[in-house]
Amino acid sequence: MSRAGRKSGTPTSRDQRLFASIQSTLNGGTVSTTTPNSRKERTKQKFNEPVEELNDLDAIITQISDLKIRSDRSALQIKRNISACSFLSQMTEDDWNEMCKSLVGTALTDGETDFVVDLFIPLMEYDVFCEVMCSELMTLCTSFVMDGPSGIGNIPAFLGAILCANWPRHMSKAIDTINPILYTSVSVIKGWILVLEEDNEAVIRAANTSTGNIDEANSSLNDSEREDPEIVNRCAHSVCLLCESAQRSLWMKWPELCDEIYAVIKPCITHNQIITGDVKSGLLHTIMCLNAWTRTKAVTMKNTQTQTVRSNFS
Repeated sequence: MSRAGRKSGTPTSRDQRLFASIQSTLNGGTVSTTTPNSRKERTKQKFNEPVEELNDLDAIITQISDLKIRSDRSALQIKRNISACSFLSQMTEDDWNEMCKSLVGTALTDGETDFVVDLFIPLMEYDVFCEVMCSELMTLCTSFVMDGPSGIGNIPAFLGAILCANWPRHMSKAIDTINPILYTSVSVIKGWILVLEEDNEAVIRAANTSTGNIDEANSSLNDSEREDPEIVNRCAHSVCLLCESAQRSLWMKWPELCDEIYAVIKPCITHNQIITGDVKSGLLHTIMCLNAWTRTKAVTMKNTQTQTVRSNFS
């Protein structure tokens, strides 16, 4: 006798029990009583805060730099307010100068580098802002190296925040026509590296042409053949501050720049005697950090303890 075929459209009790068991496992042991047809799609509700009107320069600067005003608003809300500000298109170059100085002051004095750099994104729509901000950065970076960091703030940390910011895709390249602020920041850092490279090369070149003694090579070089020692030390210290502030994000986003920094640091430590001991200590710490950043699953801290047990034998 031929067996009656099973109808494919009607599930058997065994299939239903198996399906219920799978559902129970997925739900953590609780049998779900809902069916797929009764499930409602979850909709993500967005609550947009109203945009505040900023009708003059004082209102914009207050929104950025006044901590009493900022305490009641999120960084995203302030960014939305500035993005929607129609007064920006009416600002003169003097207004932009004042606004850029306020932004830089908030970044360097208040330590709000990430907040300020995030505001660059909507402001870069205006070409005059890019020109003024690039000029302000160049002036500050020049003063930082030539005259010292006194009263200026941590410029390398500010540049590190610019390099490691989450730029939109169309602004993520350090090209003058794409992102002039990012281009200026990278150029300044490469300028620091170039100063160190040229000074290291002068020492090595003098050692090769003389007896090969590094000490004699350092002492035989004329002042006209190398940069001012204070400037060389400030450039080296700036590189240390950059790596200290940006940490592993610098290597993740700018690996080639980190390779250049690594290559220039080693001869600074081993060959260049005009680098002071404190700066060399910072360079040594930086080179150790650069080595650690390239490792995966690296142990960040390790503690070891020893215990001494005394036994009295009578």
